[in-house]
Amino acid sequence: MGPTLRFSSRYGRWLTVAAGLAGVVAVASIAATDGLTAALRALPVTGLVVLLLWAAFWRPEVEVSDGGVTVRNVWRTTVIPWPTYRDADVRFALRVETTDGAVEAWAPPRSSGSGRWLTRRGPATPALPTDDDRVDGTAEDALRAIVDRHAALDRAGHLDRAEAAVASGAVHVARTWHARLLGATLVLLAASVLVLTT
Repeated sequence: MGPTLRFSSRYGRWLTVAAGLAGVVAVASIAATDGLTAALRALPVTGLVVLLLWAAFWRPEVEVSDGGVTVRNVWRTTVIPWPTYRDADVRFALRVETTDGAVEAWAPPRSSGSGRWLTRRGPATPALPTDDDRVDGTAEDALRAIVDRHAALDRAGHLDRAEAAVASGAVHVARTWHARLLGATLVLLAASVLVLTT
């Protein structure tokens, strides 16, 4: 029926790339001045910083598709099928209300006050893509995509038996922890503590 749109932060991606490059330069600089052993000792700390920046700024996204809304935050992903969707708004961040409680999205970022002011003064809000795409938009853009897609699916009759599916337990919100990310973070944290204390 509609395209799959993935909303994330372009600024967050630039920040992650910059941090990765800074990490490589830092380790190379340590290797050049203090030797390979010192550079190897710097790897866990540098790796931890880059991993956390990647997890916080590159990876998070909101995906809007015909199946529902997927919110990938720093430590876990929440899949919200359309029958469980109740409402969405933007206060401090994008917030999706479901039959199983609220889900806050880490990305995309909320537009700034000056950004909203410039949007009101400029041309009309740009149209969302009509094909599957990554959208470097704001939380307000993601909200518009969510509300529009839900309304389109409802008008087409795809959500006619949604309440019955939720009531029967056949459809529910699914939350998944990012186990590999948590594991890698703990390993790098332990290695960093070990390196810094010995």
